[in-house]
Amino acid sequence: MLKEYKAQDIHIPIELLNEMASRIFNTLPTNSIDPYLLQSVVEPPAFYLKDDLRHLKLYSRIQPGLTGLYKIFSLYESVGLQNEKFLLHYIWLCYHEGDLQTIQKLLYIYLQSPSYDSRTLSHVINAFVYNYEVSFAKSLLDSIVAMNKPLSEALVSSTIVAFVKVGALYDNLYDVSQLWLTSENCESLYPKTIALLIKQTYRYGTEKEISLVDELCSALEYDNNFLVQMVRCQAKILHRDNNQKKSLTEEDVSQILKVRNALGKSKHALKIYYESYILFFAKYCTMAMVQLILKEMRKDEIPISKFAYDAVVQHYVSSSKFVLLSQFMQKFVSRRIVRVQKRHQIQFRMTRGLRDVLRKGIRPDYHVIEETLKNLNPTKRRGILESLPAMRMGSSVTRLRVHHFLLAYPRKEHFTKFAEEHLESLNTSDKLFVARRSLNSYNTTATSLLLDSLSDVDMTDGRHMIALNLRLRNCILKKDYAGCVKFIDSFPIDGITLSPYIYDQCRYIEKSLSRQLKGSGALAESIRMALEKLRGLIGDIQIRLDKDEVDIRVLIRDSFRMLSDWVEMSRKQDERKA
Repeated sequence: MLKEYKAQDIHIPIELLNEMASRIFNTLPTNSIDPYLLQSVVEPPAFYLKDDLRHLKLYSRIQPGLTGLYKIFSLYESVGLQNEKFLLHYIWLCYHEGDLQTIQKLLYIYLQSPSYDSRTLSHVINAFVYNYEVSFAKSLLDSIVAMNKPLSEALVSSTIVAFVKVGALYDNLYDVSQLWLTSENCESLYPKTIALLIKQTYRYGTEKEISLVDELCSALEYDNNFLVQMVRCQAKILHRDNNQKKSLTEEDVSQILKVRNALGKSKHALKIYYESYILFFAKYCTMAMVQLILKEMRKDEIPISKFAYDAVVQHYVSSSKFVLLSQFMQKFVSRRIVRVQKRHQIQFRMTRGLRDVLRKGIRPDYHVIEETLKNLNPTKRRGILESLPAMRMGSSVTRLRVHHFLLAYPRKEHFTKFAEEHLESLNTSDKLFVARRSLNSYNTTATSLLLDSLSDVDMTDGRHMIALNLRLRNCILKKDYAGCVKFIDSFPIDGITLSPYIYDQCRYIEKSLSRQLKGSGALAESIRMALEKLRGLIGDIQIRLDKDEVDIRVLIRDSFRMLSDWVEMSRKQDERKA
């Protein structure tokens, strides 16, 4: 219809189009899904979030309006670009639609303005970043800074946030921050931006880069800012050891509470601080630390937000604690709940894919690297391992080196050498992974070395059961039946949620011991004691599994009732209040 109007030379007033755009702009949801350090002055573009279920509810209501308005603005481009508001709204709509060709043309017009709006420039720069054109976005920012007009800190802050979200190489973050800091027309960096820069530098930077960022922080007098102290404390905990689950010292807890106390009664700062630690502890620590933060939140009368709720739910899911997850969810029932690679795909990644991604300034996804490495010959695997430092993926070297080692079909004696050389750098998951293969090669020495070095703090319920299975099988191979008794006695049967896996494995081991008992001779008594102890464990496991079966039926029924209540409440809820 609009095309027909335009063909008949009937024009909608430009001010009416601007009013339509303003109304949609004012209905944009606030970003409460990302951590505070990754929240930006500009919202992520709709085209980038269309397949992200976390944002589906936020954008589903405004997406049709954005697309429709973008088409209208395209029709009236020739007559509307002289209007400043029309130009700004058109840039914003192109940003959400991912129209890079038009947004580049509009930028050249906008740069002729006497002054610049940081939000509009952020839409332009971020449009290229979210399309994974990081290197081009960086050069574009360089050109804008070189025009010597005053620029707000919000521009570089939103750019760095976008870089982090798309997985840009750390070199791009460092280059952009250095460009900004050395330009007199650029506003000084805020504590939030510095904190994010410190977090990324501690994760991917070299010692020299870490030192330079620390010096920058001191020069800006941000060392005592709570965001800076928070990311430094979290980085210290993360880099303390190679365990996937980190243990905290009394000094850590004391430091966390000390920074919290310095925030006084600032509800906004306390909410940011608590939510950051809930996310951190849910990902890297045990539930006990999450509960500590939840307890402190209650003391300070900070209500649990959807962000904190989702972090706790994710902790239970990743730990396979579904019973505890259900119990937790029932307390918040009114809240919203939120393939094999073909050979030519591997070849494409090696010849073009990875190279193109790096050329655009993006850090390749770890899982893509791992899947690619598994399908390569030894020479190309070594090439990937040697390229990891340039990708700032040094933390992934150990896991990929494990795959490289196992893909070479190592002999029995090779496992001992590998375990001795890499023991300090292997995390718990790596050790169990290698120990399983080592045991299959009948290398009891390497298997014992790996299993004896497991960290208790990093042991999930599943890992406890896997470790017991491997330890018992290893002891039987060594004819160390006293060791079987020791490991059965130390198995925390009352402290974990059992699965049928450990019952089945223990039954297999029972059969193996029974066969050995028949021709055991001098070892008969030792085998008999181990067999009796194992049968006692099997009986205890069976009792608990039988009880769990009954409890799970009740739990499933309660869960469906809870979900039905949630669906009913959602139907009654006014969408405008969601």
